[in-house]
Amino acid sequence: MTRNDDDQRRLDALVVMASLEGITPARLRTLATLGDPTAVVDRLARRRLHHGALPRGAVEQWAGQAVDLRRRSLVDEYRAAGVQVVEVAADPRWGAALATLEDPPVVLFCRGEVTALEHRRVAVVGTRAATAYGREVAGSLGRDLAGEGVAVVSGLAKGIDAAAHRGAMVAHHGDGGSAGPPVAVVANGLDIGYPADSRRLQVDIGRCGLLLSEHPLGRRPAPWQFLARNRIIAALAEVVVVVESHERGGALSTAERAAAAGRTVMAVPGPVRSAASAGANALLADGAEVCRHAHDVFVALGLTTSAAAAAADAAVGAPGDLSSTGRVVLDALGWEPATLDQLVLRSALPLATVAVAVEELLSCGAVATSGGFYERAAP
Repeated sequence: MTRNDDDQRRLDALVVMASLEGITPARLRTLATLGDPTAVVDRLARRRLHHGALPRGAVEQWAGQAVDLRRRSLVDEYRAAGVQVVEVAADPRWGAALATLEDPPVVLFCRGEVTALEHRRVAVVGTRAATAYGREVAGSLGRDLAGEGVAVVSGLAKGIDAAAHRGAMVAHHGDGGSAGPPVAVVANGLDIGYPADSRRLQVDIGRCGLLLSEHPLGRRPAPWQFLARNRIIAALAEVVVVVESHERGGALSTAERAAAAGRTVMAVPGPVRSAASAGANALLADGAEVCRHAHDVFVALGLTTSAAAAAADAAVGAPGDLSSTGRVVLDALGWEPATLDQLVLRSALPLATVAVAVEELLSCGAVATSGGFYERAAP
C-alpha cells in the first residue's frame, strides 16, 4: 500500500468520525487522541472502543454508524463535490493559522482557494438584527479592506456578516486581480445554504474566495455550532472588528476569543440608545480600539494606503449638493434613528418641510429607512 493510500484511509477515517451523529469538536478531539484514525474507527465499529470522556450511549450509537460509513470512500465523495478535506494538525498552513487555539478543529472542509491564508486577514462581525447604519458600515469596511488586498473573514450570517462579505465581493468584482479574497466560516455542512438569503453569496465566495467548515456535508446548523464557529473566525483574523452587537450578541464571543489570543479587537461606535450597538459600545468602554472606517483598521495592521486615507475622508460629512433644509434635517438626525415626528421636534421645522427634506435625503442615499425609523447612511 502506498503512502497516498495510507493518507486516503486516514482522511476517510477522520471524515467518518466527523460524520457521527452527536459528535462535537471536543468529542472528535478525544477520538483523535486514541490512536491512528483508521484503527480507532475499526475499534469503534467492532464495539471495542471505551473511553471515560465519551458517553457510553453515544459510543454504542456510533458503532453502527461507523460500520456503514467506513464502507464508503468519503474523501472521494467530497472531492467529487468540490470539497477538500484537511487534517489541521498535519497541514502547516492550517496549523500556523490556527496556532492560537487550545481547541483547534481536527478536520476542516474547504471549498475555494486556501491561498487566501496568505493575505492579511481581518474579521468583520456583528449582529444578525443589524440596522441600516450597521449594514452600511459593514459593507463599506468589507469593500475598502478587500480593495486593498485584505481577506475579509466572517461567518456568512445575515446582517453584519453578510453585509461585510457582500462589500468584499463588490471589490472583488471591480478588481478581482488584486482584491482580497473573502473567507467565510460557516456553522453547517458546505452543501447547506444557510441562511437561505445568503445562498448565492455562499456560492460566490466558494468560487473566488475560501469557504470552510468543521462540519461534514449534510450537517444542519445548530445553536452551539455558531459559537464553536466563532473561535475559528477569531483565530484566523489578525484584527477583529465588531460593527454592531447587542448586549449579549454572539459577536462578543468572537471578540473575547480574539482578545484571549492576543489579537487586536476594534469596535464601531454606535448611537448610545441603539440596542444593536450596546455590545460594540461596551467593548469600546472596556478598551477596544475605535473603528470609524477602513483607515483605522489599516493603521491597526500597520499598513498605510492612499486609498484608505481617501476612504476615511469620504466616510464623514454629507453629500455636497444638499439643500440647506436637507442639511438641517440631516444634522438633526445625526446617527440616532428617528421617526418623522422626532425629526420635527429635533429640527424645530414644520412637518411638511421635514417630509420634503427627508425625501431629498432618501433620494441621494444619505438616509435609509428601517422598521419605521429613518437612519443616517454611510456615503
